[in-house]
Formats: sequence, C-alpha cells, structure tokens
Amino acid sequence: MAIENGKKKDLFEEWKGDWKERKEEFHTNQAELFRQIRDRKNLEIRLERRRANGDITIRVITVNAKIKEIIRSFLILILLLLLITPVTSANAPALTIMDYTIQPEILTPGELGTVTVTIKNTAVNISADIEDIYLFAPHFEHDHKRFENVGMLGGGSSTLITFAFHAPEDEGIYFPEIHIVYHPEGIPARDTLRYPFPVRVNERTPLKKAAIELKKDIPDEIHPGADFLLVLTLNNTGETAAHDIFIEISDVPSIYSNEPRNYYIEHPAPEKTHELQLHFKSSEETPTGTIKIPINITYEHGFSQS
Repeated sequence: MAIENGKKKDLFEEWKGDWKERKEEFHTNQAELFRQIRDRKNLEIRLERRRANGDITIRVITVNAKIKEIIRSFLILILLLLLITPVTSANAPALTIMDYTIQPEILTPGELGTVTVTIKNTAVNISADIEDIYLFAPHFEHDHKRFENVGMLGGGSSTLITFAFHAPEDEGIYFPEIHIVYHPEGIPARDTLRYPFPVRVNERTPLKKAAIELKKDIPDEIHPGADFLLVLTLNNTGETAAHDIFIEISDVPSIYSNEPRNYYIEHPAPEKTHELQLHFKSSEETPTGTIKIPINITYEHGFSQS
C-alpha cells in the first residue's frame, strides 16, 4: 500500500511539472498573439492616416507616370530602329578597297612613292555617291590632294585612285590611310570608309646582279661571195646568275646564213661563258665597205641581296 501511494505521489509531481511548462508556453503564445494584434492595429491606423493625407495616391500616380515614361521611351527606340534599319542594310552601298599597289614596294627615307587603290561598290543595285577621297598620312609629305565630288559608283562597279607621297625620314613601317566619304544615292546620311595600308621605309640593301659581256671574233676582211665564220662569246661578269638570255641575229642585205636566227641560254652562272659559232656567206654583189650585223641580246638580271 505504501508503494502505491509513492507511485501516485510521483505521478502527481510529474503532472504538476508538465502543467507548469504548458502554462508558461500558453502565456508566451498568448503574449505573442496580443503583440501581433497590436502591431496590426497600429499599421491600420498609419495607413488610414496616409490615406487621409493623400500620400498613397501621390505615390501611385508617381509610379504610374514613371512606368508610362519608360514605355514611351521604349516605343520611340523601336520606331527609330525601324526607320534606320532599311537605310543601313537593304538600301546601303558597300564600298570596300579590293586591292592596293605601292611603288616602289620598299621606299628609302624621303623617297617619292605612289599608292594606287581599287575601290569597289559590292552592293548589287545601289549606287554610292562619293563626295571626297583623300590620303590621311600624318608622317608623310604629300600635296594633300583630294578627289572631291567623284560622283556615282554603281553597284558592282570599281574605280582606281592614285596618290603620290614622300616617305618619312625615319625608317620603319607606317600605316597611312585612304579615307572615302560617301552616301547612298538620294540619301543625305554620309558614311566614311577608312583603309590603312602598310608602307615600309628602309635603306636599300646593295644588290648583286648579273652582267653579260659580249665578245666577237670575225675576219678582218671578207671578199664578195666568200664564206666566213662569226664567233660570239658571252661571259657573265656579274655576281649572280643571269636568266633567260635571248639572242637575235638580224637580217642584213647581201649577207646570208643557214643558221638559226634566234638562240636561248637559260641561266649562265657568274664567270661562266657560252660560245656561239655562226656561219655566213656574202653575196657576189656585196658592196665594198663596212657592213654591220645587228645582234640583239636580252636577259633577266637575276637580282639577289648580298
């Protein structure tokens, strides 16, 4: 019996402890609930005061005005793009530099040179009205010549323009520019094509070259009706090989030959010789005096750098 009374006492103490915790939790939750109700009430009071003062209406109107301004600006931008796009794509000429040539390819300081450019309108059916073409070369001396009011360049057409200039005094690689100002036919909007091209300025390296020396061996006297032999000796006295030597023997009245009139020597090396033996016969009517037999020799120098 004492044991049962002890158990009941323990259970009672445990229940009392749980009830104390639940009571504290209840009071905490109830306080939080009252605090939320109070905050909500205060919020409703503040909103009511703002409505009375007109703050909410002003803020809404301001926000709506900003949204309308953004939408208006966006619509204007779309309209501008629609207006510009046909001009810059479908109805625009496309000028470009197809090729350029610089003479000489390498200039010495202060040397006179030229540049020739090929300008082409790559559009098909749109003409370009070229207003101005000029050379922009800050480091060069030139006459600042401009080609103004060049005129129309039809679709698919091309034209050549040449400028003269003097190279700078300092060696190096320079990039002057060709500027072309143009606009589509019938449209005032202008565009400018800028085309830089390289110019090399350098002291030229001395070049080795071939030099052909011709020696002839012919009798001092020839009698009318007699045969005679002409020996030609070609010697390359230069520092490099010659190329494609052509020898042509011209016709002479009263002098005849069954030998070929043209000879070809491919590329004799320096200090090399080549000999030709040419057989001729004079006519019985050959006049007394000196008769010249013209011989024409052409060849490539075969330049090479030392």
